[in-house]
Amino acid sequence: MTDAVSFTADVIHDVENERTARVAGGLAVDHGLGFSTFVQYRSLEGFDAQRLRAGAAYELTRKYRFDVNTTWDLDRDEFQRFGVDISRRFPQWTVTVGLDIDNISDNFGFGITARPVGFGDERRRRLYRDDDTPFLPDRSPSSLRTTSAIGGPFG
Repeated sequence: MTDAVSFTADVIHDVENERTARVAGGLAVDHGLGFSTFVQYRSLEGFDAQRLRAGAAYELTRKYRFDVNTTWDLDRDEFQRFGVDISRRFPQWTVTVGLDIDNISDNFGFGITARPVGFGDERRRRLYRDDDTPFLPDRSPSSLRTTSAIGGPFG
C-alpha cells in the first residue's frame, strides 16, 4: 500500500474437492527507526482451525534485532504460542537464537540458526539501523572547488 504499510493475502482452493483449503491475510507496519509490527489471520479448513498471530520487531543496536510474536487460537479462545528471537548481524551472516513455547501442546523449543545473507526473508535494504543524526555534508560547496577528487569512494 505504501512504503511503511503492506498488506498480503492468499487463498488456496482445492480443485479436486471443490473447497477452499486455506485463507490467510495480514498487515505489516514499519514505524521507522527499526521498529515494525504485524498482524495475521489464518484459517485452515482441513484442520478446522483459525489463528490470529501478531508480533513486533525492534533493532536494538546497529547489529542486534529483537523479535517477539504470539499466536491466539480463536477456536479454543486461548494463547497457543509465544516466540522470542534475538538476531546478530554479521557482514555475511545472520545468527539467530530463538525460544518458542506452545501453550496448548506443552512444547518448548530452542533453536540457533546461521543464515548467509540473501537466504530467508531478510532483505537487508538497510544493512543496519539508520543513525538518529540528520545527514550533514562533510564538505562545503566552496571546498569542492579546491579539491581534485569530487566524488567516489575516496572523495
